[in-house]
Amino acid sequence: MSDKPRLLMRRRWQRRQARFRGGFATMSHPMDHQSTVITICPNLKCKKVLRVPAQFRGQVVKCHYCSINFRVPLARKDPAPSGNGGKK
Repeated sequence: MSDKPRLLMRRRWQRRQARFRGGFATMSHPMDHQSTVITICPNLKCKKVLRVPAQFRGQVVKCHYCSINFRVPLARKDPAPSGNGGKK
């Protein structure tokens, strides 16, 4: 077997692995979980799970799948603990 088919197979495998690691992060610069926001496209026909860089919180972005524009949610504040410990 020559080196060219092996190289092509290796590259194909690397692309698959990169796809499963998440979103649009590249293999050379993977995005960590603190720097991404995982959100769902608000279009009822699309509903794709999207990974958006955290720097775009509060800004309008476009879904790569359906091309709808939507605002990336701001960071959630931790809910205040209730006095009854969550019991009724």
